[in-house]
Amino acid sequence: MNFIDFVVKIDINFLSELLLLLDSCKDLNAFLHIAYRLPKIREIGKNRDFRANWQLLHVGLPLNHEFITDNSMMVKIHDICWNTNSSILATGDYRGMIRFWNDRGCLLNKFVAHPKTWVSCLAWSHSNILASSGNENGRGIIKLWTSDGQPHCASIKDSVIIGHTDWIKSLSWSPNNILASSSYDRTIRLWTDQGISIGPILGHVSSGIIECVAWSPRNILASANDTDIILFTNLQSNESESQMIVMEITGTMHLAWSRNNVLASSHHSGKIHLWNTNGMQLTILSGHNDWIRCLAWNFETDVLASAGDDGSIKLWKNESPHIFVLGSPLLQYNWIRKIAWNHKKNILAFDDNKDNAVVLKQSK
Repeated sequence: MNFIDFVVKIDINFLSELLLLLDSCKDLNAFLHIAYRLPKIREIGKNRDFRANWQLLHVGLPLNHEFITDNSMMVKIHDICWNTNSSILATGDYRGMIRFWNDRGCLLNKFVAHPKTWVSCLAWSHSNILASSGNENGRGIIKLWTSDGQPHCASIKDSVIIGHTDWIKSLSWSPNNILASSSYDRTIRLWTDQGISIGPILGHVSSGIIECVAWSPRNILASANDTDIILFTNLQSNESESQMIVMEITGTMHLAWSRNNVLASSHHSGKIHLWNTNGMQLTILSGHNDWIRCLAWNFETDVLASAGDDGSIKLWKNESPHIFVLGSPLLQYNWIRKIAWNHKKNILAFDDNKDNAVVLKQSK
């Protein structure tokens, strides 16, 4: 069964008919063979409305999944991300170790980035600088690394960024290599790729930990806490020109921008909200039945991946009037903390909440 062997839109008025058909079939392949030929399914796709064209793809059987492990890696992974050209997958674990892998799951390098603490966040810049965060003496610190695992600046000391007074919660690089960091100290700070603090210290009017920060392709910085999402515009121009757009919404866990500047936000409710750059809500995606901890856009295909506490990974395709209903080997996981796209080769990586990073490759 290939990636697009079965196409069906879940329509409330049609769902009972599909369930009866599934109950009468001996196996999934027989169901797909018959259902694909139903007129109501084949006629789907005429409505090009933006809201209607965001649909759910349940992904499972057509993906080959393999584990990438290191014999010494017997500790849970905390974060995972691909570099800009998709040649290196970085993983950070609870013992402060960072590992680099290629897209075949082979270990390239490993080094202790944060002794006596865990790697709380990872983020690659557009010029292949890796930012990692950890904890030192009760405060969050950031370190900058090259793609060879060496300090980015002249020395290790120069590559360490200190400014936050508590754990760092999120890191994100802008297209022109400005690093944003959010922390349990309820602030957002901006840094150059040399670790120099720039701009104002940002935050939310409402109290609460800033769960996530994310730069858009247009250099709009989005941030979220438990009560709202804020879009900071024109941050890198004259300070008097900067603006804040506030969207009131509770329980936000993660943010991710598409290449077309659509912001996706995930929530405790198990829903995903989509927003434009003016803070207008475009649509709501439903499919998860528990917290959604992570989101990732594929910039080549405009596919959004989501995962969380229900243990499933779901893919959402923009401008598609279809749902792909496939198998479910991914549902065996208790919950998933992080996911990351390899944009060049359409590979999805995630942590299995054990000792492994899992790489999913689309079947040919």
